[in-house]
Amino acid sequence: MSINLFNKYKISLISILMLLISLSCDDQTPVDAQAPTLDYTIIIQSEVQNPLEVGQIIMCFGDDGCSELNGNECESEEELDCIWGEPTNVAYSAGAKNIEDIEVLTDRGYHLFFEFKLRDIDGEPVEGASLVAIEDYLGEDTQQGQFTVFQDNDMTNSSGIINGYWEDNGQSGDFMITIKYTDENEDIYSIQYPITILPTIDVVSEVTIELESSQIFILDEGQGTTTVYAYDENLTNKQLENY
Repeated sequence: MSINLFNKYKISLISILMLLISLSCDDQTPVDAQAPTLDYTIIIQSEVQNPLEVGQIIMCFGDDGCSELNGNECESEEELDCIWGEPTNVAYSAGAKNIEDIEVLTDRGYHLFFEFKLRDIDGEPVEGASLVAIEDYLGEDTQQGQFTVFQDNDMTNSSGIINGYWEDNGQSGDFMITIKYTDENEDIYSIQYPITILPTIDVVSEVTIELESSQIFILDEGQGTTTVYAYDENLTNKQLENY
């Protein structure tokens, strides 16, 4: 009976033996698994928050050259793609600073607000990602303005978003913001976004000067001192910074 059992399974045993021999003789070099194909998209949006506190910007914007046109020229322009309205990437240097810890939006005052979105190859939000912001001042002076994230928002949230604002430090001019993301394959994704910061003097309608004292005491050397305060306001009597 044992001989019949051996004959019954002889073919299976031979097959297994041949398979083991072929595996032991395989001299092919192992190939590392290829990294998965990844693709990400970065989206930048901006908006001037609380614009009436300083001054609403209405201008012609779009293609290069549009900003030099007035309302009638902007609407009748045929060669350039121009829009007459309120641009989302132009603001005044109204002193936005140290507002990253303020939670209530209306309490943050006038500022240029940013929203960075990171999406994967399927268009889904990427949570917990770090985005690098690089600011370049397109002028000759030393750069002072910078992008600043709001509190606890230095990594993308569940919606794939990082929020922040432009801390102008009183500097006006043209800037280019570059946002970069490096994935697990060390591939870099980036996008550039231009902004323009206008000088606050453009909206100053009145300057008030006050003296600390209406009397000046003359010292023995024939000199006297007092303190002078100057306040600048816009059309809504809002006092402005960085004038």
